[in-house]
Amino acid sequence: MLVQPVFSRDDLANVTILGDKVRLTSTQTGIWKPRQLTAALSILTSYHESPDDRPYHDEIGADGLLRYKWRGTDPKTADNRWLRSAMEEGVPLIWFVGVGYRPGGRTQVFQPIFPVWLIAEEPGHHQFAVALEADQRELIEGGSLVVTEVERRYNMATAKR
Repeated sequence: MLVQPVFSRDDLANVTILGDKVRLTSTQTGIWKPRQLTAALSILTSYHESPDDRPYHDEIGADGLLRYKWRGTDPKTADNRWLRSAMEEGVPLIWFVGVGYRPGGRTQVFQPIFPVWLIAEEPGHHQFAVALEADQRELIEGGSLVVTEVERRYNMATAKR
């Protein structure tokens, strides 16, 4: 059985890359952009024992693609602008998904999914569509998501995996 690595926010706050300490996620919010970057670096979905208790409902859309919610409802909030920049620049993000707690405590742990891309924004729902695979990035035609039934089923299976 393959064991997936998990990390706490503290683990993700002190990563050394090329000799420099780099934070990979925010200390409290789900969207993180280091000051050196022009777009978000990572997104995070917290773990809750009951999915109904989550503050944001990141979920699978009818087209089988995952959705990541904006922070709040204001499209001009800095976090939402950082996500939009990541989408427009086509840069990959790291998605840290909460999977539980460290044994014996209440420290959340997260599994990283990398790379993921934001491929469409849905302002009416305050969210972005997320591609988990490079091929899913090609589902945009004329600025809109266009998904056939075969692609929808494939997307659904990919998202559930």
